[in-house]
Amino acid sequence: MKKRISGIPFCTNRHYNCLHVVLDSLLRYYQWEPSLPIFYNWDFFYFRSESFSTKSRPAPLFAMLQQFGIEAFSYTSDDGSSAWNEVKKRLDGDTPVAINIDVFHLAGAGFFPRQRHSGHQIIVAGYNDETGTVHLIDPSPWAPSARDIPLNLFLSCWDTRAIARGHQPCFDWHWLDMPDEPPSVRLRHVAAILQRNLASMSATSLQADCVQGVAGIEQLAEDVGTWVECEKQALKSRLNQCTELFLDVALNREGHGAFLHYASQNCGLDDLNVLSREFESISQSWFVAKNLCFKGALKETTKLIPRIQARLHAIAAQERKALEHLAACSPTLKSSNRSVASHPR
Repeated sequence: MKKRISGIPFCTNRHYNCLHVVLDSLLRYYQWEPSLPIFYNWDFFYFRSESFSTKSRPAPLFAMLQQFGIEAFSYTSDDGSSAWNEVKKRLDGDTPVAINIDVFHLAGAGFFPRQRHSGHQIIVAGYNDETGTVHLIDPSPWAPSARDIPLNLFLSCWDTRAIARGHQPCFDWHWLDMPDEPPSVRLRHVAAILQRNLASMSATSLQADCVQGVAGIEQLAEDVGTWVECEKQALKSRLNQCTELFLDVALNREGHGAFLHYASQNCGLDDLNVLSREFESISQSWFVAKNLCFKGALKETTKLIPRIQARLHAIAAQERKALEHLAACSPTLKSSNRSVASHPR
């Protein structure tokens, strides 16, 4: 037998990690807008310990998808043959399947040579028993590819015991089950999300070394000014860390802005559309801060510190303004019980 699922698109967002890339591709295959279920948190946590860090809450992806009527199923197995048989059943039903692979096996065989990390999400979109091949799609925007590889090679790279920590199943597969009709999400659910984000960004601290919300951004901006006293290598390390961390924050703001735009369109709340444009601007400011940190880590370490600090102060002012606007919208959201279609227009 043979099967090939066509029409699976590549991802175009170069800022997504490989899990979000695969979700983006699968959701677009089903003609859904992926940024809405993938991102809508708005928060900030700054840890002031010697090995400082910033972070956002991990996005509960499967729970988010459920809110939009999308079920995400995930299975694991210790046996590759049985796992492959289950994946084939999904493919026979026109359902593309996502898996995690050890990409070094593929790179060593001349496939996907630009991928040099171990754990990598990829889509299985077909097979051919006659030729003993599997059709794989890597929708990554930095190296998009669709090709057939030998089944034996596929099973060896799907066996992730070499990169797994501890004893755990080494063959995994997951897929999306889409609703027949666009589901509905009540406005009170949108309100609950925004209330949670309002509370998170209004808070000040969780513990002695953690400053939360807008206060955390302001504290980070103040502390960055003292980094010029660090040794050069320590400073470069911090700037490299900021480059990665600020990218995550920028994506968080970008996604929340898209969610606000969706909520505005479907709920008839113009104030949320104004907020969505504010978040577009905030997101771009975080991208600029990320780029300044990247440049500083490469060559202009101490010279760029004042610019990074000024940028963070400006971002804090932007986010505080957005916080005030969201607080002003809050009573209107809480008082409504209307239902809205969750499928983007």
